[in-house]
Amino acid sequence: MQRQTISYCGVGAHHQNGQVEKLIHDIQDQGRTILLHAKQRWPQAITEHLWPYAYYLCTKIRKLTPRSSDGKILQHIFCGSSISTPAIKHLHPFGCPAYVLDSTLQAGNKQDKLLARSRMEIDLGPLPNHTRSVHLILSMQSRHVSPQFHMAFDDMFETIREIVNQTSSHWQTMTGLGKRNKFMKWSQQPSLSDNDNQSVFQERGLEQPTNPEGNNLTIVNTMEDHNDQQSSSEEGYSPRLHGSIRW
Repeated sequence: MQRQTISYCGVGAHHQNGQVEKLIHDIQDQGRTILLHAKQRWPQAITEHLWPYAYYLCTKIRKLTPRSSDGKILQHIFCGSSISTPAIKHLHPFGCPAYVLDSTLQAGNKQDKLLARSRMEIDLGPLPNHTRSVHLILSMQSRHVSPQFHMAFDDMFETIREIVNQTSSHWQTMTGLGKRNKFMKWSQQPSLSDNDNQSVFQERGLEQPTNPEGNNLTIVNTMEDHNDQQSSSEEGYSPRLHGSIRW
């Protein structure tokens, strides 16, 4: 052991290891910043459960950032490299949309020209054990995180500004980290029985409507009680039906 010493720190005595504590504090602040930035830009897909990937990206950026004292890069000092300019072209904003090439085209097969050639996923940053162009991609439909190579990034979150262009995200529900989406397909929503449907309308003093074919209106999803929204008008409370309905 050359120029190496052992120092002992007491439990809870953070002041005895100030340099490491300052480093951990800086990484936590930076990770929280980029995580909140992505969540504000894409609240439908980004949650705080992605914090490990955000913190790792911050440590990666810190290794490639020149020091203010001498302008040297930590990773280049560790590797003994003489390059003065860091390679940062492979870095992208955390949680930005990544358009991954369809697996059929990745395998070299042909696809219908009228079909979409890519799918929108979530970028979680580069991988430590792969080349710089390989990134970790979170699938919004299957919740799987996998390394991908053929993709394009939307660094400014421009493709998700309009609601019509947003892709629904289900990875939170599939992993048990979020609530089930309120607006699901009809086949996935529970329907009330005929007696329950009639009782709901009777409680509110309404007649159950029918369509031209004579079928009764069916209430899908649970009816919510909104007694606190009673109108203060002289005519009294006007009943409202909340929830999804279908014929």
